Amino acid sequence: MTETPIWEQEAAAEEQQRLVDDILIRLGRSSTPLRYQYQLNKSRLYLVENLIEEGSISVIYGLPKRGKTFLAVSLALNLIKGKSWLGNEIKYSSNVLYVAYEDPEFIKMRFQALNKACFGNHEIGSDQLNIISHPPDIFTNHFVEALEQYFYTKTIVETTHHVLIIDTLALAMAGIGDENNSGTMGQVIDYFRRIKATGISIIFIHHSGKDPSKGLRGHNSLEAAIDNGFLIEKKPNISQVIVKQTHCRNGPADQRFKLSLRTEFLKDESDIRDLGFSVPYLAFAEDRQADKEKPNSFKGPELVLLRSLQNLLNESPIDVQTLLELPNSTIAVPSNDLEKHCREAGISPNGKSKSAHKKAFIRAKDELLEKQVIIERQGFIWPNIKPVTIGDKS
Repeated sequence: MTETPIWEQEAAAEEQQRLVDDILIRLGRSSTPLRYQYQLNKSRLYLVENLIEEGSISVIYGLPKRGKTFLAVSLALNLIKGKSWLGNEIKYSSNVLYVAYEDPEFIKMRFQALNKACFGNHEIGSDQLNIISHPPDIFTNHFVEALEQYFYTKTIVETTHHVLIIDTLALAMAGIGDENNSGTMGQVIDYFRRIKATGISIIFIHHSGKDPSKGLRGHNSLEAAIDNGFLIEKKPNISQVIVKQTHCRNGPADQRFKLSLRTEFLKDESDIRDLGFSVPYLAFAEDRQADKEKPNSFKGPELVLLRSLQNLLNESPIDVQTLLELPNSTIAVPSNDLEKHCREAGISPNGKSKSAHKKAFIRAKDELLEKQVIIERQGFIWPNIKPVTIGDKS
């Protein structure tokens, strides 16, 4: 019996695969590996327009107890629903795999509360959301392969985006080493890039250092590897949360958003023993554009800071484009130098001590950041968009 030539066997196998692909597509499935789908779908660039690109590495970070998980839940739910997030359009819905290292049951309730508050229903199906409550070691070849296979089985025609959320990076890294070690962080970044190469978008939660303006905690190679970053800040005993876009590899990172911490009452109506309880969630304040259009008025300490900033920009400007990986030339001053200059200018109206001046400087800086007059990143401050010109106080 004559053996079939290899080339004919390969041709037959290719024809069979084409037939299978055609059937799967008609059924709403695709057998094309994710990495090739990603190449075919490059026209769909954004998960969230102007904020998060498809196949990118993004971080939500800040000090402890500031609402990082709340923000991640808000992002994930809107990605699933295909709704806007922080006022920016989401054109296509996403499949989300949420790896929860902390309190997975309460994270599920946060999804339910936000879904009920925003969409009128606190039940969320598992078709597009899967919360892993007992996470495996994610920094292994086996996990990367399993992840691609998981999203492959979830791929449907209407859904092109695939998102992995890691809450938190520190707990995910617990078994592989110190986050301050360059070798350990290099291993983490390598796995992130391998996942990213398949077209899967990575969003992880991480802590900032003691000074959030100086960026992420851990080895600085992590900061260089991320594509998008969002710093979340919240003052004690105040329900308002501020989210600052701090990193954007392919554009300016200068957007700021206001959110409010609210609660939603959850109760299982089918269980008479369930008394219900309130679950907090974050709601976006839609008046961001209106706030931008309001004319700014400055208090005394704010004027001192702005004049000091203008003087330092004239005396000793620093171009931080390369250092901070900014798209354009940006002239800034070190935050420590600006604080010293403000102290010498008498920024505190009520005291002469160093601590009084420091508190006055921080308050004035926060107010000007809130008014989007200045930008702060990694220990540097500069005017927003155009140089600041401050006249005498009238």
